[in-house]
Amino acid sequence: MVTCTYRSPEEQRRLYDIGRSVPGSIRTNVDGIHKKSNHNLYPCRAIDFCIVDGGKVIWSRDVYEPIGEMCQAVGLVWGGSWKSIDDYTHVELAKAA
Repeated sequence: MVTCTYRSPEEQRRLYDIGRSVPGSIRTNVDGIHKKSNHNLYPCRAIDFCIVDGGKVIWSRDVYEPIGEMCQAVGLVWGGSWKSIDDYTHVELAKAA
């Protein structure tokens, strides 16, 4: 299930603040103001998604790995392959050459 496509810069900033000025774990390294996310572009170049089984969301990373591998095989960028943050529920278009 797709959980997010376009995200306004203000919404991106709210997510960026989590784990910094707002309690919680860091969710993103992109603030939407000084550095844009592919979610902040219009048309959007990124989606966040989750796997649903029997009406229940599955958050176990190992379930997402085959999807990430398939996405990478067709030239998409999978957030689960990033070194700076593990965003295994994120897929985006590769940057144009």
